[in-house]
Amino acid sequence: MRAREVALRALAAAYAIMWIGGLATVGQPQPGWASPVFLVLAGALSAAAAVDTRAVALFAAGGLLAEVVGVHTGFPFGRYEYTARLGPAVWGVPLAIAGAWVSLLLMAREVARNRFLLGTALMTAIDLLVDPVASRVLGYWEWRQPGFWFGVPLINFAGWFVVSWALLLAAGPPSKSSRLVIGIGISVIAFLAATAARFALL
Repeated sequence: MRAREVALRALAAAYAIMWIGGLATVGQPQPGWASPVFLVLAGALSAAAAVDTRAVALFAAGGLLAEVVGVHTGFPFGRYEYTARLGPAVWGVPLAIAGAWVSLLLMAREVARNRFLLGTALMTAIDLLVDPVASRVLGYWEWRQPGFWFGVPLINFAGWFVVSWALLLAAGPPSKSSRLVIGIGISVIAFLAATAARFALL
């Protein structure tokens, strides 16, 4: 068995354990490492499945840069602040958040291919779910300004649209298809949707 296959299977097993365990214990006290490890595993598994180091690096760095600018200036997402729940941070942004950007952007890119506006619209639609759950239930960040969508300001979704469009356009369409990339992205969305349903959030 090739090293890549072994790595993929090991990452997939670890991710599945974290996914099931996380969903079973939502709302209960969590160890401090659980959330960041979950996001890092999602990003790492997506990256390994995509086999596109350029796109992965672009999505990770671009997502983190947008977050750093957002945390310190309020642009392009609005005024917010991360809590300590996502682990080690640089300039106020948890490094684990790169895993979320990588897994979701790779999925949107895979679905949309060269239809960049479709991928951008998909990312923005996903954030309608991500943001309320992550901020109000999981406590990953806190908004410092009011918003109409479960406390999330409208500018946040405009920011997601612009940042996602720029990163997807810069990366270009994938050269190889990967169902696993789509599956991981869907599993992240399913986790958040189940969490929202459990807390009657949406």
